[in-house]
Amino acid sequence: MNMKSNMNGHSNSSKAEGKVIKAKSDAASALEELFEAQLKDISLSEQALTQAIPKMIANASDADLVHALEDHLTVTEEQVKRVEQVFEAIGKKAEAKECAAMKGLIEEAKELMEETEEGVTYDWTKK
Repeated sequence: MNMKSNMNGHSNSSKAEGKVIKAKSDAASALEELFEAQLKDISLSEQALTQAIPKMIANASDADLVHALEDHLTVTEEQVKRVEQVFEAIGKKAEAKECAAMKGLIEEAKELMEETEEGVTYDWTKK
């Protein structure tokens, strides 16, 4: 190995290693923050769906669509529990952060339900 020694006879590699460790620590912190922010978005999205899907079920007139939405609601409720478990696993309080994309999708679904009359066109699964 070709390491330069400082005046005390210690190699300079420990300083370089410290910088590498600090850089990894900063990168890990940034990734952790990103993960937590995305988890908060997911949490709100799943919770919002558990509130929106029952409204869609109430407005659906086709039995197949109702069944599909009921199945989706069951899966979504399980997802809410899983997200809470992930928060617990990383030692963080389960929080939700407003997600503009999910908010937009739910608003669009509300508008469609309000603007569409009951019948075949209302249940967009029918052709």
